[in-house]
Amino acid sequence: MINKFNNFISKNILKIFIVFLICQPILDMSIGLFFKNNIVDYLVYFIKVLFMFLMIYYLFCIKKKSKKYIIALVIYAIIYVLVNGIFENGVNVLFEVSQVFKAIFFPVVLVFCLQLFKDKEIDNKYIVISFLIYLLLVFIPNILHIGHNSYEVTKEGSIGFFISANLIGNIFSIILPIVILYFIKKKQYILLSIISVIYLYTLLTMGTKGPLICTLIMLLYYTIYIFIKLIKSKKYLIVTILFLLIIIGIFVSVKIIPRTSFYRNLLVHLEFLEINSFSDLMTFKNIDHFVFGSRFLMLGNSFNEFIASPILNILFGIGYMINNTVVKTSEMDYFVVLIHQGIIGFVLILSIYFRYIAIIIKNYFKKFKQNFLDFEKSTLFLSILISILCAFFIGHELDTPSVAVFVSLIISITYKKII
Repeated sequence: MINKFNNFISKNILKIFIVFLICQPILDMSIGLFFKNNIVDYLVYFIKVLFMFLMIYYLFCIKKKSKKYIIALVIYAIIYVLVNGIFENGVNVLFEVSQVFKAIFFPVVLVFCLQLFKDKEIDNKYIVISFLIYLLLVFIPNILHIGHNSYEVTKEGSIGFFISANLIGNIFSIILPIVILYFIKKKQYILLSIISVIYLYTLLTMGTKGPLICTLIMLLYYTIYIFIKLIKSKKYLIVTILFLLIIIGIFVSVKIIPRTSFYRNLLVHLEFLEINSFSDLMTFKNIDHFVFGSRFLMLGNSFNEFIASPILNILFGIGYMINNTVVKTSEMDYFVVLIHQGIIGFVLILSIYFRYIAIIIKNYFKKFKQNFLDFEKSTLFLSILISILCAFFIGHELDTPSVAVFVSLIISITYKKII
């Protein structure tokens, strides 16, 4: 009986993963549609926990890989709950359990993907399908003006049927290069153009800075790539035409952007900070508030609290709740893991991630010219680069299961292509 079950899982694990991948936007939308409905929240949470246990079972019992690492994660999670849940006053134990689940979901899904894609391939169309579902579930509600607000007060913007602007922004930013790669390889340029217009409209109506900045980085990256390729091919006329198109694009953007939620939010933010000139903005405090949402200020406060904690909390984290109040940290993922999960948690949770990111970067730059001019490898590396920037400056990537799945998938695909 067990052998039959193992054979079934082994043969169908890729299909199961693909179904889970495509279901991500549906699960996240469910939380948004039934906002503050505990039954729906628990159901979505249960599905993701179930999938995590399936990944652990696959690694432990079928592939028989990473056993010691999985055991170490489980032991850490138990100690974390004891230190921050059971032995602390004014703490919701179930809340701490749910948070440590979110924290260890990422390393589990990363190890799972690395093992799964050693001998299996995933068609990028499934990543694209998931992206398009997310996009339409923001685009359509925004057109109909029935979506959730991106911000609770003051600022404008809508994130469709979802409740987290950071979650949607991260997913859009990380997956977009894969979407571009897919349609260009298929030579479906008209469809890509239509999707690009919808995407840009969606970003501007969301009103958030993060995904728009990431998109500008992508545009700059691809512009440099295209210019280098054209100049190497001595296609100077096309270079001139492209340059003129960029100038026109900038001019059109200057006319359109002031009419968007994104631009109005910038003005609201500058007014709140009482910025009347460029020199007023050029202080660390104002730049931190305007660009990074005071993340560096929050990091300083939470890090001081962390190092002043008892040794057990420094080793296993300060948790997510103190005296019935949710702890607010910087939202910068690498520091969030360190402060909430402690030194031991940081090493356990992110060691695999840092190891494979370092290997990818090292191998990419080892043959930089060759890899950069290879459109597929260059695009995959761009996606990795965007994911690193999002984790550092935006947050809610490595500790959010929906985003962690895509990050793990892209790391696994890129590792296999570049190594």
